Amino acid sequence: MPIRSFEIRNVGPIKYAKADNLPSIIIIAGPNGVGKSTLLETLKKRRGNINATGKFLYIPPHRTPAPFSLHKLLPVVGPRKRFIDILAQDNFSISVPGISLPYYFTASTQRSRTTPDFAPYFEVKYKLAQFQYEFGRTLIEVFERFEGKVPEGVMPKDIYKPFRELVKTLLPGISFNHVSLEGDVYKVYFKSRSGVLVEFDQLSSGEKDLIAILFPFVEKKIENELARAKGIEIPYEDLVILLDTPESYLHPALQSRLLDYIRNSIEEAEARGEKLQFLLVTHSTSIISKAEPGELFALFFPGQLQDENQLIRISTEKEKIELIRDVLGDQGLIALVTGKPLLLLEGQNDIEIVKLLKPDIEEKFALVPLRGKGRIRNFTTLFKALIDWLKPRGFKIIAILDKDSEILEEKEENCLTWPVACIENLLLLNNKAIFEALKIMVGEEKLREKGIDCDKAITTLFDEIFQDPIILNEEIRARITRQLWFGFKEDWQTIEELEQKIRALIGKKIDRIKQQYEKLSSELKQIIEDKEKRLREINGKIVLGRLANIFNVNKDILARNIADKLRILGQIPLEFEEIMAQVEKLTL
Repeated sequence: MPIRSFEIRNVGPIKYAKADNLPSIIIIAGPNGVGKSTLLETLKKRRGNINATGKFLYIPPHRTPAPFSLHKLLPVVGPRKRFIDILAQDNFSISVPGISLPYYFTASTQRSRTTPDFAPYFEVKYKLAQFQYEFGRTLIEVFERFEGKVPEGVMPKDIYKPFRELVKTLLPGISFNHVSLEGDVYKVYFKSRSGVLVEFDQLSSGEKDLIAILFPFVEKKIENELARAKGIEIPYEDLVILLDTPESYLHPALQSRLLDYIRNSIEEAEARGEKLQFLLVTHSTSIISKAEPGELFALFFPGQLQDENQLIRISTEKEKIELIRDVLGDQGLIALVTGKPLLLLEGQNDIEIVKLLKPDIEEKFALVPLRGKGRIRNFTTLFKALIDWLKPRGFKIIAILDKDSEILEEKEENCLTWPVACIENLLLLNNKAIFEALKIMVGEEKLREKGIDCDKAITTLFDEIFQDPIILNEEIRARITRQLWFGFKEDWQTIEELEQKIRALIGKKIDRIKQQYEKLSSELKQIIEDKEKRLREINGKIVLGRLANIFNVNKDILARNIADKLRILGQIPLEFEEIMAQVEKLTL
């Protein structure tokens, strides 16, 4: 492997970063300012203790798509350096007597994480035109070598085939067309999705950037074809590609295709006896979520985790990565590599309410929604396994679940529940905030039409809502539905045996639910009669839904408006403050 291990000390924000047994793809994520770009540039300069072979190609973050006219003499008299060699240099400049080029090409520009890099975009156009010229020269050599003949199969039929395939694979709907000499200028044409010919400079920034990032592999394939025609061999070489912020100009689909192309390129290199290694530093959710076991690393600030080493490999085990995804989802996996404590809540609306009640929450915590009831029902066992694995490594994860979720089989220190049925119930306890929120959403005139002229009238409105039998029915249905879910752990050998055991299990559960139904109905009726209890114990989502229906507004938006008014009024529920204090304590 080109980079087997490295150890870096005291470079910029990096006090100590070490990694070994490195794979072919290394994806490094982490918060801004932690030193990801510094790490990449340090590797390029081979500072520190680096066990590596091969040529290092460095692609810095500020790739600049500067348009320019490619003079017809440039491919003939210009430098013959390979694109691969340009990317291995610390500086970029090109100067040819008699040919005018923009100053940013002729000035010697440092290729670093802090300066604009013009090399990738210039080299794509330049090399494509140069390949046309080289094809002509090679054809003459072959013609002379075979005494006036060009045997079938010696010359490539299409010198641009590797480039065509790159564009076709990565940019569906766009195709490379041709390189054309028009007067004194070479132009590189593509056919757009609408069938119109466009020049390279007219492509989008993302399209140009993707081509520029991967063009070294096209160059290598075309060089090999020309060398084969000449009867010579290009020596194999190992390459390390250091790619900083590949997502700069790429939308998520292009980011995903980039990673797929990288994987294919590694396999092709392996087949011909070469080694390719890619080291990417990124914030891309698309790239991070597609990382395979062993590929994903996180770089943290000194002292952020218990380990002295700031660079942590998330896991080499597929089961551990799947465990993270099962509990946290891809969004949680990405949040994990920020190094912040994770606060898990049952849904996105819960997150929005918490952010309104505590606006500074995201300064310290990464908020992650647990989407889908299936994931929440399986939460207890998976969460404990995740905590047992991550907590000793310094990661902090806390969950706040609805009190009525009934999923906690045993107490887990890092898993809290709201002191009411769900977070929306906390919003129902303040009539003034509800009244002020409705004034904004509905207007005072419409409120007066409904008999709501002050915050005290909200109490009367709740009386009407709770007298509606729909509330009782929805609450019963919700509670019964939660009991219908069951886990099946018994052993079975045949499908018939499985069916028999499931039917028996369902039958017992139905009998139990029938026995509980009348008792549950009676208990809920008593709760509804109690004006204090009902606002705390009847699911707040159901109650807010009925309130929103009365005024024909969106339930979630109403909840957020009430939360916003609670903050503005300085009347944040004490119970909310207390549970947030518990969350803070768990991160100490």
